[in-house]
Amino acid sequence: MKKLLTAALALTLSACVSTSNDENTVTIYINSGAVQCESSGKTAAETALLLNEQGIEVRASLCGSLTNLAVIAMCGAGTTDINLHLIGQSDLSSAQDLGFENVESLKLENDPGYQGADCK
Repeated sequence: MKKLLTAALALTLSACVSTSNDENTVTIYINSGAVQCESSGKTAAETALLLNEQGIEVRASLCGSLTNLAVIAMCGAGTTDINLHLIGQSDLSSAQDLGFENVESLKLENDPGYQGADCK
């Protein structure tokens, strides 16, 4: 299933960035920090830059949202917006030190826990 999700994300990401997917890559995510009525948070380009500045190569990026979490619709509240990045498996620990997590942590049975979308 992990290979299928990684392949599906890589196919989706290929519309944004030309990339080759293999078993040595992992998809990570971070909350964008968006606040309803106030801020759209960090863009995928901004969070990719954070990774790049730490020597982590970002092979592709995508915007998305959490699907297994509900948030109150109220100004000042957070959102389910996330930024997704495809990186090398060997960089996962370094990315986690920066606050990123493996998308595998979002899975609930047959639900991947997130939905990718083109960045606006």
